[in-house]
Amino acid sequence: MAVIYVSPATNITEFIASLAVTPGDVLVLEDGVYNQVVVINKSNLRIVTKGCQAIFNGGSILASAFVLNGVTGVEIKGFKILDYTAHGIFVSGGAANRILDNSIKRVSGDGIRVSNSQANLIWKNEIKEAVDGVELISGSIGNRVIENYAANCRDDGFESFLSNDRDNTFTGNVSKDNGGNGLEIFGENNLVQCNVSKRNVNAGLYIAAGRNIIAINNEIENNSNEGILVIDSNCFIANNQVKFNGGIGINVFGNNNIVQNNNIAFNKNNGLNLQESSSTNFIFENEFVCNTPANIVNNGTNNNFLENDVKKCKK
Repeated sequence: MAVIYVSPATNITEFIASLAVTPGDVLVLEDGVYNQVVVINKSNLRIVTKGCQAIFNGGSILASAFVLNGVTGVEIKGFKILDYTAHGIFVSGGAANRILDNSIKRVSGDGIRVSNSQANLIWKNEIKEAVDGVELISGSIGNRVIENYAANCRDDGFESFLSNDRDNTFTGNVSKDNGGNGLEIFGENNLVQCNVSKRNVNAGLYIAAGRNIIAINNEIENNSNEGILVIDSNCFIANNQVKFNGGIGINVFGNNNIVQNNNIAFNKNNGLNLQESSSTNFIFENEFVCNTPANIVNNGTNNNFLENDVKKCKK
């Protein structure tokens, strides 16, 4: 293993492909502007910054700053990435890579896209002005998306896109002022925990096409549409703060869901709606405060309610 210092004059893709770089090496990038796309085809490399001003600028011409192509154990840490025509960082295939503490802005695709890849860690990245902040797609399984910030994206802050994008964890993320949903979660067995979703144009949290999703301890506030939209079944929605949203606080279309111990307050189009398609949901120990025009609307069948605290608006 070697520690290798790299300057902006180096063609990093060619350098990685050469015999000078072997798995286990650490590439330390000097401060400066890098006008290039880095394609990584070797596993177990660490690519990190020496200071805090290693800037990848695509000049609105280049596609993605970093492309991890079927690799395992690669770390990308500490870069400023802007003005790429595709994604900031693209992980395609492979597994167990680590994307840490990067700042990504003004990209035409996603800030970070993970496609058909498993067990990656996406941690403490800041993403602004992308399509989606972080998108998991095409059978991405068991990834951990933790403590990232996504704002002013054109679509969703964080997204698990299809039903086969499963067993992923979204925890401690902040999603604000995005043009779509704060978090859009498809796929079975995903965990959505301790996130903040505010002032997004659509729902704060949209759950669809994936059973057994757990959403707990999230702050879902001031979104223009629903707070939480639940299309699918057997989900556990608990301990969330769902307040001041422009639409329904929690809107349920699916079956056999548990909505428990949430604070649902001051939403502008009912606190909880159980739609006609919904049945056998359990609504338990929630607090409803001054949702208008109604705290609870039940148009479904065989839904059960127990020990909810319902408070009307004070006159």
